[in-house]
Amino acid sequence: MSLILITTGITHYFVFVSLAMLVTVMTRDKARGIGLAILVWLFFAVLFDGLMLLLMFQFSDYPIEKTMIGLTSLSPIDLARIMILLDWMYPL
Repeated sequence: MSLILITTGITHYFVFVSLAMLVTVMTRDKARGIGLAILVWLFFAVLFDGLMLLLMFQFSDYPIEKTMIGLTSLSPIDLARIMILLDWMYPL
């Protein structure tokens, strides 16, 4: 359990540092680059989950399981959550 948790933590570190570096390199202004990097993190940490819940609530009458799996695979935070939960539920 702890090995998976450490691995996902290190992976999150590299993913979000590389996204922050990409955003700051693409902007000329330091303050704007830092603000955009924080906005990217906020999107993946909070807003993406909110949008997913809204989508699930709005289309609850339709079979959207495959679509939700595809959309969930776009967020590194959600992938790590699923990997930790699966390791907890089905340990080796």
